[in-house]
Amino acid sequence: MTIQCDDMWSFVGHKGKKQWVWLAIDFVTRDIVGVYIDSQGIERAEGL
Repeated sequence: MTIQCDDMWSFVGHKGKKQWVWLAIDFVTRDIVGVYIDSQGIERAEGL
């Protein structure tokens, strides 16, 4: 299995509340095998 990671962010409520979403995706099947959502930077998502 080859895993590809991707991130995205969006505002929630107002521009001061940015939320990050990290996805771990199987490269071949495109199945999502992990998700992490937080208001902090990449350091908090390294466990994904």
